[in-house]
Amino acid sequence: MIKISVSLPDEVVSYLDNLVAHERFPNRSKALAGAACCLRQMELDRQYEEALKRLHPEEEKSVANSFGEKESEWPKY
Repeated sequence: MIKISVSLPDEVVSYLDNLVAHERFPNRSKALAGAACCLRQMELDRQYEEALKRLHPEEEKSVANSFGEKESEWPKY
């Protein structure tokens, strides 16, 4: 694990402290790590969505079916 130092606005630190106080996270470090993981997942989701838009409809159906999704659950583009 690598330690880093960050500067954050007071309201962000207050928000982190509130998350810790309400036992959403054990400490500020875990809260920030959780936020970074969420940002990473959002970026991956966006990349997957962009890649799926470039697929031919039959390829998209094949990919979706491999994950057990029903056609009725697909988002409309």
